[in-house]
Amino acid sequence: MPNNTIFKPLDPSFKIKLQMNSDWHIGSGAGRPGDVDRLVRRDEDDLPFIPAKTLIGIWRDGCERAALGLDDDAPGGWSAWIPFLFGDQAGQPDEEARPVPKDKLVLPRPAAISVRLARLPEALREAVKGQPATKDAVTFVKPGIAIDPRSGRAKDDFLRFEEMARGGVMLTAVDCRINWEGCNEMQQQAATALLLAGAKLVERIGAKRRRGAGQCEMAIVERDALNACWDWIEALNIADFPKPPEVSTEAALVLNTVQAPDSWACFDLVIETKAPVIVSEQTIGNLVKTLDYIPGAYLLPILRRKLKDKFDVNSAIFSGNLIVTNATIEIADAPGRPVPFAFYHEKVGGGLKLGRGVYNRLQESAPDKQLKGHRAGYIGLLLINDDELPEYKTVKLAVEPHNVVEDKYQRPTEAVGGVYSYQVIAKGVQLRAQLRVCQSLLPKEDENWFTALDGAHAIGRSKKDDYGAVCVKASKAASQQTPPETKNELTVWLLSDLLLRDERLRPTASIQHLAKALSENLGGEKLGMRLEQRDASTFSRQHRTDSWHVGWGLPRPSLVGLAAGTCVVFKIVDPLDKTKPATLDEASRAALKEKLREVEAEGLGERRAEGYGQLCFNNPLLTTPAKDRKRADDTKPEETLTRKPVKNGDTSFNYAHLIEVEALRREIQRAAVGKAATEKGRTEALGFC
Repeated sequence: MPNNTIFKPLDPSFKIKLQMNSDWHIGSGAGRPGDVDRLVRRDEDDLPFIPAKTLIGIWRDGCERAALGLDDDAPGGWSAWIPFLFGDQAGQPDEEARPVPKDKLVLPRPAAISVRLARLPEALREAVKGQPATKDAVTFVKPGIAIDPRSGRAKDDFLRFEEMARGGVMLTAVDCRINWEGCNEMQQQAATALLLAGAKLVERIGAKRRRGAGQCEMAIVERDALNACWDWIEALNIADFPKPPEVSTEAALVLNTVQAPDSWACFDLVIETKAPVIVSEQTIGNLVKTLDYIPGAYLLPILRRKLKDKFDVNSAIFSGNLIVTNATIEIADAPGRPVPFAFYHEKVGGGLKLGRGVYNRLQESAPDKQLKGHRAGYIGLLLINDDELPEYKTVKLAVEPHNVVEDKYQRPTEAVGGVYSYQVIAKGVQLRAQLRVCQSLLPKEDENWFTALDGAHAIGRSKKDDYGAVCVKASKAASQQTPPETKNELTVWLLSDLLLRDERLRPTASIQHLAKALSENLGGEKLGMRLEQRDASTFSRQHRTDSWHVGWGLPRPSLVGLAAGTCVVFKIVDPLDKTKPATLDEASRAALKEKLREVEAEGLGERRAEGYGQLCFNNPLLTTPAKDRKRADDTKPEETLTRKPVKNGDTSFNYAHLIEVEALRREIQRAAVGKAATEKGRTEALGFC
């Protein structure tokens, strides 16, 4: 038996360092026409980096070679740890995939390890901010040719230029994690030993790594000394070799009877994206598009995982006593609301972004000018003044290219997916959602139970590597909004998609079914009222949501309903005579007012726990004209960047000195060319022209 006290398992959170010993290239899949054919990928600071997908792919390759060597060149016990650590490779050909028994469903094994991108040292990043010349010296352009195999000379018209990142720097990947759930100490040691051995075998990374580029040394921070690892492997008895844990399947949910909510406790969730986030909306060709918000369905797994010891979360979800709204961009310390479809703007020189030329078509007729409807963006919750437009924001989106490498050929092929792109919510976006829980479910002994949600989480697609890292902060919400005013008309504004069904239980986006659902939830018959659609008062669109069931490997049923931003005005009429308005006494109006407040809190339609069916009534923004409103000037002074020098003795000092020398050389070359371009300059510098 090996000595367990000497060799410790890997910590759940760790860092990876990558020493680049030669120039390297991680391609962006694009170039500059007429200049550079292949550009390197750059981060938000315009500096080269190594994506997590590239890093974890090359690490997996090293672990596979290490496992095959430890198994004496035949897949065995060590090779069985590869799917546990890095997950199943669903994209590889069938002969390389994990066999699936025909008599039962086998879920794809998720990766136990999560790796983040590797970046240049923080001190170096701060030092080059605001210095374009020094920042440009981090990379250089390298010419290349293609050789004709028949003649042995350079091919015609095959001269190319590739951008390369300079070697000699150490990159670091922080916030890497491994999930040890279900593993005993010996299993953790075996997995750690394989990871350390695989990291030692990573010698090259990136493009042209078989032709001299991308030479590197990879190690886990504070796990550089590997003697204890080798001793543990040598002392390991084959009979005692640990097997990886089986894929865990969640137990069936036990639904308890929970009473209908009498009152709600509300909590604000502030979500900051620490890495780009993918919330898949649809796939068009090889482009995966994203939503510009995080649906509540993506937040429910976090709630179930973190709050399971606080109260019965599962029963609360299925009985409608727990709701988490969609996380939309933060505006004035509140969740942004989708722009109402009733808002139109002048096609030239108008719009919420400019703060002028906006019309509320629910209250205003179309002017002589050509109008265009708002189709995207979010607005603030409250108006600053009666004569001002709300603050308007859009979510910053970006597109990131990727590829799938087939192990046999070590390059992207059509058989495994080839090249594709992700549209993402950019890093650094702050979003807000709201958690609502029935008061009777809250734990009495712990008033700060909601702080269990605080911390780092992973959300969305491809969340084990480059994407999905978010930070959540929970707090008690401010006092609930006052109930909406009741009038003879009811203005409805959908704050999220609404899912309804007709008499045949088919999904519907009908306004008539919306009126019917509202009348039933507001107790129309008891109050002696009925909702009827007002003429020329509907601005609605449909929205379809498609998703994929990973376990079954099949598409989920499509969710079709009214889109967020839909605006409808209903008349409150007498149920016996639709031509007459309903006559409500003070008690009925008070009851209707309270019902409206309840529906605003609970939502409407199906899947309300996931954020669907959120709406508000008689918002002042929709019940008043907007053409005379203008937004106040909220421009802020530009921030100035201050340079922080890299100190001598810092690990990145030599690299900083190198790029500064290269930047000076480039400036000297530019000045020399400019001097030599004129006769006067040549005479001054050389004494002759």
